[in-house]
Amino acid sequence: MVIPAPKKQYPKYFSGINEMGLVYAEIDLISVDDLVLHRRGFLDENNIKKVRVNSLVDSGAYMLVINDQTKNQLDLPFIEKQIATLADDSTVEVEIVGPVEIRFENRRRRLTQWFFRAIRKFYSE
Repeated sequence: MVIPAPKKQYPKYFSGINEMGLVYAEIDLISVDDLVLHRRGFLDENNIKKVRVNSLVDSGAYMLVINDQTKNQLDLPFIEKQIATLADDSTVEVEIVGPVEIRFENRRRRLTQWFFRAIRKFYSE
């Protein structure tokens, strides 16, 4: 006789499902460096740096933007600077930081680079 395993319970997130206009989602951001240290036994699970944020969903974006406070809470290291083009075709110089793991409902994704904040704004012609 086979008994089915109980379904895994995921934390409840509030998202903008079935609503028009701007869509927000609650996501968890977790320091990948801390996850690695925990997996290797150097860091207790309670000391893993993580933040739950209410974020604006942009289906046309391929990089995520975080602010100073989130970067500092997760203690994300600087990787490099890049030039980014915004939706209005203006360009800005941004810092890339990371890595972080993003969790939303039953999904997770690890990113090695994040746009962090605008350093200097350039004007496109």
